Amino acid sequence: EDNVDGDGQAINYIFDKTFHVSPFMGMDYLYDWTFFKPTKDIRVTTNMMQSGVKCFNATFKITKQLFTPLRLCWQLLRLPIFCAIIQVWIHIEAFKLFAKGVTFIDHPEGAETSVSKAIGAIMAPFFAA
Repeated sequence: EDNVDGDGQAINYIFDKTFHVSPFMGMDYLYDWTFFKPTKDIRVTTNMMQSGVKCFNATFKITKQLFTPLRLCWQLLRLPIFCAIIQVWIHIEAFKLFAKGVTFIDHPEGAETSVSKAIGAIMAPFFAA
């Protein structure tokens, strides 16, 4: 389902979840994405709905900046470090969920890639019942 709000300031897409992202969330969700018309900021929000109830929300917002060679060099240095920090942070949060006893949900049949199968094989001993 695609919708544009009345004044054309946002586009909303609502669709079934078909891509397995988190091992702590099943496939029985509806995605609700809203892309706002760019101004000085670029903003996107997403909600995950289950049986009409919002279970997850995330917002992405950045501010436009002038593109200069110096800014490009800074981003090329900063982004790999930032990506590594995010990976560590994601795994710390996943460990917290695991420690709380949140159910681990494997990939749906046929959806696994060879990389996810390899990671699964390595992690299997940690999730043995």
